[in-house]
Amino acid sequence: MAKVKNQDIQTKDTIFKVEDVDDKGIVKFYAAVFGNKDRAGDIIEPGAFSKTLRENIKEIQHYKNHYNGTMCGVLMEAIEDAKGLLCTSQLILGTQVGRETYEEYKAMAAAGKSMFHSIGYWPVKWDEDQATNTTRLKEIYLREVSTLTAHPANPKALTVDVKSEIDYLNELLKADLSDVKLEELEQMKLKLQSLIDEKSRQTGTLSKNEPVKIITLDSNLFTNNLKF
Repeated sequence: MAKVKNQDIQTKDTIFKVEDVDDKGIVKFYAAVFGNKDRAGDIIEPGAFSKTLRENIKEIQHYKNHYNGTMCGVLMEAIEDAKGLLCTSQLILGTQVGRETYEEYKAMAAAGKSMFHSIGYWPVKWDEDQATNTTRLKEIYLREVSTLTAHPANPKALTVDVKSEIDYLNELLKADLSDVKLEELEQMKLKLQSLIDEKSRQTGTLSKNEPVKIITLDSNLFTNNLKF
């Protein structure tokens, strides 16, 4: 068995409720979960992070969208519990990316939405079950955790609560963001509302409280454009 599958850092996304975010910019979230088979057929097993957390914790960074030029926070703690990898990070409120990330977390919480997170890692030890096309990751070398500002790629159309999306944009429009960002958000809100109105005219049934398929509206609106 090779020490790593390949030299490229791999990523895994997760959608999980943010545990906490306080007024000092300290946020607690799950960057990965155990026992969940993802689209690649991988399952992270409990204990997979234990060695890297013991030996590498000081080198693990908190990025925005896996881009090492945008460190939005400083990882204070990362532990394994029954659910997965629970991280506590101090957002860097003295930088633009840190402040904007903080406002995004607050807006998501106010809208009752779940934030997206991801890990950047190298697999170290794993078992493969060819019969079920499953790889069980037993040891992971963790390089970074990321806060994501777009839906993770998914071959299936995501279902969202349209009212929740509008509420999220409304909360961000109240936030302490740059004029450019606020203008982008306002345009995004108008585009979403126009798409909703168009769909309503086509079907005669859609209301802003009704969950719809993102792909039915405009997949690019969320997967590509909703980034800050």
